Amino acid sequence: MKSRVNFGLIGAILLGAVGLVMVVVAIVGFFS
Repeated sequence: MKSRVNFGLIGAILLGAVGLVMVVVAIVGFFS
């Protein structure tokens, strides 16, 4: 059960990181 919770947490962090990168790329593309 604990490993399952850790996997979900890692997945959420990765998803947030990907979303953040996409936002940064969109902003840089918009201003360049």
